[in-house]
Amino acid sequence: MYLYLRVIYNHKTRIIYKLLNKLIKNRVSSENFQLLTDSKLLSKSLSNYFQEKVTVMPIPHTELIENKTENKDDLIFCWWAGPPREEKGWEVIRNMTKYQSLEAEKFCLVAAKSSQLTSIKGGVKVNLIEDNISRLEYVKWLAKSDFILLPYDPEAYKERTSGIFTEAIIAGKIVVVTPNTWMAQELGKYNLENLVIDWHNMQNVFQHFQEILDARESQEKIKFMQKEYVLFHNVNNYAMTMKNLVS
Repeated sequence: MYLYLRVIYNHKTRIIYKLLNKLIKNRVSSENFQLLTDSKLLSKSLSNYFQEKVTVMPIPHTELIENKTENKDDLIFCWWAGPPREEKGWEVIRNMTKYQSLEAEKFCLVAAKSSQLTSIKGGVKVNLIEDNISRLEYVKWLAKSDFILLPYDPEAYKERTSGIFTEAIIAGKIVVVTPNTWMAQELGKYNLENLVIDWHNMQNVFQHFQEILDARESQEKIKFMQKEYVLFHNVNNYAMTMKNLVS
């Protein structure tokens, strides 16, 4: 079995993988040759290219995290998780810290230290944490955050999944994402298109965040999505899906 987690863009690399798949399939029986991925979009692309069935697997590295905040003030916490990378929207986050408004002052941005982001007067508060945090710290910030920010590049994440997105949904969190990404398509399945953000106009971004917080209907839709994600994306379902493939 071979698990593909992203699109293979390089033409030469794609040809090599296609050749390797054929060589391996010739060495084993067709029943024992299985291609796996964790995204329906990626499954379709890979299946078209390899001319093979590609099974969509659950994302197993998830756990049910209690959705509660520990905020002792009125700030709205937004977490941009992980080390800074351009494909994960570093430019968007930098622009967020440069914007001044009464709305922006209500927000606290949590990001990695290596981003070297700073606060400005009249803008968001910035709280920098270690780039590599323990699982306990990760769970703490996930529980504390009001928003999980995923302004990811649509080309890099058109079909590619996101672990933090999946875990945030399972935690019942508000996840705001970029249009034309796998995450946007997932939210669309649950009529949560209002969580798909145009990040270019910061005034609209902060106003939209407040509207999302005030929208009770969105909270109910997130709860429904959370229930379905909990049922599908877990270790037991991953094991069961794998067992069905080999039985």
